[in-house]
Amino acid sequence: MVIAALNSDHQPGFVECIATLGGIRGEVGEQRFMVPRSDYVIGRHGFVIDPVKHEAYDVRPAS
Repeated sequence: MVIAALNSDHQPGFVECIATLGGIRGEVGEQRFMVPRSDYVIGRHGFVIDPVKHEAYDVRPAS
């Protein structure tokens, strides 16, 4: 479940989402996903990532 999201400056038309299992903040296992803006519709219980449909990405700096 998404716990934070912002419009992407890196990929126009996408939303950068930070998600955790169950939407619990502060838990280990935070992941980041690029979601097409047209898919990002917040429902009654927030937005749930579909890992098959939404691309995961890593934001660690290059060495």
